[in-house]
Amino acid sequence: INMVYVGENIEVVGLVKLMPTYRFRNKSRFFTPYIEIIDIYKDSKNPENITISPEEEQQIIALSKEEGIYEKMIYNITPSIVGMEKFKEAILLVLFGGVEKIKSDVKIRGNIHICCVGDGGLGKSQILNSILSLAPKSTLSVGEGISGAGLTAACTKDEATGEFVIEAGTLVLANKGIALVDEIDKMRPEDRQRMHEALEQGTVTIHKG
Repeated sequence: INMVYVGENIEVVGLVKLMPTYRFRNKSRFFTPYIEIIDIYKDSKNPENITISPEEEQQIIALSKEEGIYEKMIYNITPSIVGMEKFKEAILLVLFGGVEKIKSDVKIRGNIHICCVGDGGLGKSQILNSILSLAPKSTLSVGEGISGAGLTAACTKDEATGEFVIEAGTLVLANKGIALVDEIDKMRPEDRQRMHEALEQGTVTIHKG
């Protein structure tokens, strides 16, 4: 069965049509466009779904045998910002991640979470922004003004159809990728608590009410 998940890049082949809208149960003069889908092409950005050519594989193997490759990879994370090697090393470990282990009764996550704390003006936000171009799948949110629903998921009403739909937040869109939250200290405490389940269990539960 072909399925499309939230956060995936797709190309849609279909027909653009117009749906009449209603105001106070009466048909209005305005129409809402929608696409009647014929076919969907998925362009997944999940790291495990990315294919590499034999030439690229040879280049990766050759790089792995270079002397000092670990230090070179750390240096090439925002090389314009000098220093902060430990911070960049932590970012590198997050990009590679760990190994997920599924046991008969529990699942040990392979995700690595880090919290970066430092004085203002050191370039933390610039380094985080550079990850957006390095990681194949990544999202960035700024703590000030972001809500718990914006981080996880929210149930909203579609104005066109009147049906309730689920809107994915930053952590859901970054599934199997990198989620970046800048200025986390500016968030409300109750919104930070909404991140706990997603970071610990890798799941998001929407509670009624």
